[in-house]
Amino acid sequence: MIIHQVAQGTQAWLKLRSGIPTASAFSRIITPGGKASSQAEAYMNTLLYERVTGRPLEGFQSQWMSRGSEVESDAIAKYEFDQDVTTEQIGFVTDDANRYGCSPDRFIIERPDGMVEAKAPSPDVHISYLLAGEGKSVDKDYRCQLQGELWVCEKAWVDIIAFHPDLPQVLFRVQRDEEFIKTMAAHVLAFCCQLEEKAEQLRERGIIRDAQPEPIEEPFFTDADVTWARGYAASLPA
Repeated sequence: MIIHQVAQGTQAWLKLRSGIPTASAFSRIITPGGKASSQAEAYMNTLLYERVTGRPLEGFQSQWMSRGSEVESDAIAKYEFDQDVTTEQIGFVTDDANRYGCSPDRFIIERPDGMVEAKAPSPDVHISYLLAGEGKSVDKDYRCQLQGELWVCEKAWVDIIAFHPDLPQVLFRVQRDEEFIKTMAAHVLAFCCQLEEKAEQLRERGIIRDAQPEPIEEPFFTDADVTWARGYAASLPA
């Protein structure tokens, strides 16, 4: 596991997740029932597009998704107070080979086996969470993403905070499902292998070009370095 210390939503974050499968889209590889998803081919082509262009394909963001980032800090602050814990923001996490990754919201410092996800559902969905009681609907709706994050981040459980400014906050805990993760890992790894094979085909045809190193804005040795070195050399005994 590699933790990349970048701020979510920044260009650095977008670059890290571009061209590789992420937990938020694992449901396009495997269904919550453990079957191969019919969206896998389209998702793979999207990732190949990102590798060809070198930039992420911007996706649709609903008003509720956008609002989630706005209210997350309030939800996390209340969670920390209620649970008497401290959390830390996480940028992006990948496996050791950078084949797949995820963007968890927070890790819990006092509880290294757990993490936190804050969500801002629409009012009707939030009411359904209040009625659910034990969070089964949340687990079902986000099963692939949550189990994917637990897999990638090597955690045992995740607390889900459903937050709405006009409604009571809902807290669900989802435990790691080893059987589902085993099945999901097989699907995701097979997907990654096929993704690399297709990327290599495009690379051989010159459609995907390996990224060139970014130009160095300043020389390794500045003029001041050169002046100092010459003066120092002149001061040495002949």
